[in-house]
Amino acid sequence: MVTTVARRLRRRFGRLSIATYLSLGIGSLMFLAVASVLAVTLYANWRNTTELLQDKSRLLLGALVEHIERHLDPAEAQAEFVADRIERGELDPDRQDALLGTLRSVLAANAQVHGLGYFNLDGWQAVAARHDGRIRLGVESWHGDAQVTAFWGPPVHVGAAGTVLNLRRPVFAEHGLLGIVVSVVRIADLSALLADLETEIGQNAFILYDRDYVLAHRALAFDFPGLSEEAPLPRVREIGDPVLFDIWEDGWQDRDLIAGSGHWGNAGGQDYIYLYTPLADYGAPWLVGSYFAEAYIATQFVRLAQAAAAGLFGLVLALASAFLFGRVLRGPIVQLGDAASAVRLLDLDRVPALPRSWFRELDDAARAFNTMVAGLKAFALYVPRNLVLALIARGDLGALPSETRAVTVLFTDIVGFTARTESLGAAVTAEFLNHHFGLVTACIEAEGGIVDKYIGDGLMALWGAVEPQADHAVRALRSAGAIAAALREDNARRRQQVRIRIGVHTGPVVVGNIGTPTRMNYTVVGDTVNIAQRLEVLGKTLLPDADVAILLSACTAAALPAGLEVRSLGAHQLRGVGGATEVFALSV
Repeated sequence: MVTTVARRLRRRFGRLSIATYLSLGIGSLMFLAVASVLAVTLYANWRNTTELLQDKSRLLLGALVEHIERHLDPAEAQAEFVADRIERGELDPDRQDALLGTLRSVLAANAQVHGLGYFNLDGWQAVAARHDGRIRLGVESWHGDAQVTAFWGPPVHVGAAGTVLNLRRPVFAEHGLLGIVVSVVRIADLSALLADLETEIGQNAFILYDRDYVLAHRALAFDFPGLSEEAPLPRVREIGDPVLFDIWEDGWQDRDLIAGSGHWGNAGGQDYIYLYTPLADYGAPWLVGSYFAEAYIATQFVRLAQAAAAGLFGLVLALASAFLFGRVLRGPIVQLGDAASAVRLLDLDRVPALPRSWFRELDDAARAFNTMVAGLKAFALYVPRNLVLALIARGDLGALPSETRAVTVLFTDIVGFTARTESLGAAVTAEFLNHHFGLVTACIEAEGGIVDKYIGDGLMALWGAVEPQADHAVRALRSAGAIAAALREDNARRRQQVRIRIGVHTGPVVVGNIGTPTRMNYTVVGDTVNIAQRLEVLGKTLLPDADVAILLSACTAAALPAGLEVRSLGAHQLRGVGGATEVFALSV
C-alpha cells in the first residue's frame, strides 16, 4: 500500500526538488528555534549567571592577588636594593657595621617585612629583624647551601618569629658568587592581611601551599598551636575552618564552575562556591582563593534551570526533525561522494551503481553518474589507469609539451607463439594471451612501470616516461626478474611450457602526445625504443634454449640492483643501429 501511494504521489507531483525540501526543513527548524523559550530566556539567564560568576571571580580574586603582591613585593625590592648596592661596590659586606646599618634602614622602610639579612659564603650572617616593636641587629655564624638564582624558599619555622617565607637573592662579585641577601615575611602578618581583607570584601579568603597546606588564613594571624620545624604549616583539615575542611572532598574535580576559576562543593549540608587562582613566582604552587555560600547566586541558577526546562520540549522537537531530515538526505549524498572518490582514483571496480532517488536533482545526478562510470569502465580497458592518473595530476593534457627524457624501455615476446596458436582456436588463443599479459603486466606495474602497448604476443613497457623516476633502470631490471619468476611459477602448473624473450635498454627518447588532434597516444619515440626491441629479438640467436632470455644494454646493466647478476655476451651489431652494442644477459 505504501508503495502504491508513493507511486501516485510521484506521478502527480514528480520527484521532490532538493531546494524545496531544504527550504521546508530549515524553515521548520528556524521556526522552532525562534519560537522556543530556549532561544530567549535560556540565553539571557545563562549569560547573567556566567557574567555574575565571572565578575565575582575576577574582582574577588583580582583584589586578593593585588593585595598579596603588594604585601610581598617590598620583600623582593629590599633584597634587590641591598644586593645591587653590594654588587656595584657601594656597600662593602665585610664592613659589618655599615652593612648592619644599611639592613636596619632598609627594613625600617617597610613594616610588612619581618627581617632582612646578608649571608656570607665565609660562614657568617648579618641580620636585622623586628622583635617586640624594635629592630634588632646581630652577626652570627651559619652553614647552608648557596643558590645562584633568586627565588622564594619554602616556608620554614624559626622559633619566636613562627613560620616565615623567605626571598633569597644571590649576590655576585667579579670572582663569582659572594653571598645571599634574604628577606623574610611572617605568615602571621600575611594572614592578618587576609583577615583585614575579609572585613573589606565580605568573603572568606585563604592561601593554600601545594594545595594541601594552609599558607595564610585568619586562623594563622595569631599564634597557631602545633607548628614546628618539621611541620611549619597546618594541613587544610587542621586549620579549624569547617568549610575549607571539605574543599577537596572526593569528586571535586567533576564539579567545575560554569564560569569563574574554581568548583562548588558541600559543607555541613550547605552548598558553597570555592574560587581560587594560582599565584606564580613564589616557589611551590600557591592557590589564592575565597569561598561563599551558593545562595548568593542561587536565584540566577533557578532561572537558568527554569529556562532550560521550558525550552527542552522545543529542543527535542528540533533535534528530532533535524535527525529525520539528515537521514533522508545523507544516504544518497554519501553514496555519491564515495562513488566519486573511487572514480577520482579510477578504482572503477569498486564503484557501485547508484540507486534512484526521490529528489529530482539527486536522481538526475545518479543516472548521469552511472552512465559516466559505464563509459569509463569501457575506456579503462584500453588506457593504462596509472598513466591516466599521472597525466591528470600534471594538469591540462592538451598543453603537455613534448620533451627529451632518459627512460628505460622493456620489450617482451613469447618464443614460438605463432606455431603454437595454429592448433588453437580464437577463444583459447585470447584466453592464453590475457592470462600471460596479466602475469607480465602485474610485474611491470608493481615496479611503477607503464605498459605502453600490447604488440601481438608481446608488449612494450616504460619507466620514467610519465613521471621522473631516478631509478627507472633499476625498476625495469627488478621487473624483468619478477617476470621470470612469475612465468616459471606459472609453467609449473602447465603441461606445455611458455618461453619468453625480454629486451631492456636505457637512453634518451622523445616523450609526448603523438597522433592527430582527434586521437592522441602519449608514448615515446627514438633509437632507445628500437635498441630495446632489437635486444629482445637478439635473444633468439644468443640464448636460443633459455626459458627466459633477458638481454640488456651496457647503459641498463650499469644500474644493476643488488641480488641480480649479469654476464657479458660481447658486442653485437643490431639491425638499424650504427656501431656495435655490448650486450649483457641477466641471470635469473
